[in-house]
Amino acid sequence: MIFLDILKQGQFLQDDWSIAENSYYINTFLLRLDTYLNGFITRPFGALWLSVISIFEYDFNKYFFTNITIYYMSNILIYKIFENKYNNNIALIIFILLLFPNLSSTNIFSPAAQSLGVVSLFFWSISFYLI
Repeated sequence: MIFLDILKQGQFLQDDWSIAENSYYINTFLLRLDTYLNGFITRPFGALWLSVISIFEYDFNKYFFTNITIYYMSNILIYKIFENKYNNNIALIIFILLLFPNLSSTNIFSPAAQSLGVVSLFFWSISFYLI
């Protein structure tokens, strides 16, 4: 319900358009990957991720739902981390606070370009969980 207006009227921001158009103009995955590797020399996984999600082209909702899904998967892992380390009450408070992604709202309002942040959070939460 919170994001209903965004879903109805969501639009790409400047960086999002470059990702959407990359898939539109470059048809093969390897060429898209090569395009992103030129800009992400120090972050090759970022280039791989953007190449994968660029298949959504201009569909704002697909980017949005992908980000929200990964974001909430991260939140569940973070909940489990706090539940194992502390207790259920603290974990529940943290989880409730994380239900509203206000700390990372760019991942919602700029869903294509900022999806790297969501994926980074996800991998961070996995690594923290495995400690």
